Amino acid sequence: MKAPGYNYRKARLIMKIIDIHVHAFPDELAHRAIPTLAAQAGIPAHLDGRVSSIKSSMDEAGICISVVQPVATKPSQVR
Repeated sequence: MKAPGYNYRKARLIMKIIDIHVHAFPDELAHRAIPTLAAQAGIPAHLDGRVSSIKSSMDEAGICISVVQPVATKPSQVR
């Protein structure tokens, strides 16, 4: 929720908010990947995994930078 009268754009010039943990997928894969990963993890997804959705969410929340993290989908991908 945004505070009444608070200028988020001006605040962004003073302090940058960085989200250091997001996951993104190509648009043609996101609609399959997100529900599958959310079900496997038992954690609901907040967005649909597309970069455009992340950018919209960032703008709405006043986030300047998001760091995309890789997703390990099988044990062999984790070292």
